[in-house]
Amino acid sequence: MTERLAGKTALVTGAAQGIGKAIAARLAADGATVIVSDINAEGAETAAGSIGGKAKAIAADISDPASVKALFAEIQALTGGIDILVNNASIAPFVAWDDVDLDHWRKIIDVNLTGTFIVSRAGTDQMRAAGKAGRVSDGVKASRHNEAFGFVEMLQAMKGKGQPEHIADVVSFLASDDARWITGQTLNVDAGMARH
Repeated sequence: MTERLAGKTALVTGAAQGIGKAIAARLAADGATVIVSDINAEGAETAAGSIGGKAKAIAADISDPASVKALFAEIQALTGGIDILVNNASIAPFVAWDDVDLDHWRKIIDVNLTGTFIVSRAGTDQMRAAGKAGRVSDGVKASRHNEAFGFVEMLQAMKGKGQPEHIADVVSFLASDDARWITGQTLNVDAGMARH
């Protein structure tokens, strides 16, 4: 890997396993200090331990404003604040439609939408307070990716199942200065499925 993210601090939410863990590992391999955050404290500790010295675990529930406030206070104390924010935390419980009730629905919205907003708001506030307002107020470099992991391989142009590392590669690129002229884009990381 490179050192293209050296001196940067990245927060990755939902990083105890899967895509989030792969993203955290890749950002650390590219030189960033990585905050591995997850509601699962033990999972976050295990993930940070497997990544190594540039990773620190902080448990947080992104749907709880007090928990997010404590998360950013701890990041501030440990590193001086974030440079990179990866909103990866989400829930997508697979249940039959008849089993979905209002509480279930609200939990999904609280984590996937409201939680992402709470973390994004706290992250931009912390960056502004640290004098990083140019990237925030003048147009933060915000891009997103869509992923597909081979659930419908026959629709993909490239055969095989996607891996979390494929997403991590794209996120690392978007977080780096190599992507400095990319903003407000959605990159499909789906082996060509969106085109076929």
